[in-house]
Amino acid sequence: IRAFAWMPNGDLIIGGAFTNAGDANGDGVVRYTPSTDTLTSMGAPNPGGTATVYALAVDRNGLLYIGGDYLNMGGVITADYLSTWDGSTYADVGAGVVGVVWAVVVDSSNTVFIGGAFADYIKSYDGTTLADLNGGALDNTVLCLCIDTAGDLVAGGGFTASGSEGLLRIGTYDGQQWLPMGAGANN
Repeated sequence: IRAFAWMPNGDLIIGGAFTNAGDANGDGVVRYTPSTDTLTSMGAPNPGGTATVYALAVDRNGLLYIGGDYLNMGGVITADYLSTWDGSTYADVGAGVVGVVWAVVVDSSNTVFIGGAFADYIKSYDGTTLADLNGGALDNTVLCLCIDTAGDLVAGGGFTASGSEGLLRIGTYDGQQWLPMGAGANN
């Protein structure tokens, strides 16, 4: 088990490196319904392949974002590494990413941020366009993301800089630029 996300209806989505969870054929992602204490599959998440789900996040409209190391989620040929699930079907996200997605988070304006091992290592998605952050490319993998109390994006991972700004594996993005958080971390 690598990730959890609560859906608006009270179900818990569970992601990981499993092929089965309880009686559910999950291929990396299943739904747990607390009221019936049951695990159920979510369609055919990764037919014919293996999937490891590392990140789950739910936007303000109840759309589930699934990040990980997989190809063709739900049989959608363009849903590689990052996909959505609307409760019944899987879909790709914009132009997608080419590389493992380690982290996904949604801010208060419903912007989705995606971090991982792909070009520039961090992207944003506004519901229509998957884009680089304005002034925000990092120099190595993003492993975790959160939104701080001021609404700024916080990232951690293997990176050490954004452009000429030294970050040492942790930084905060204010919408225009990355800023260091203290002296950073050595590993």
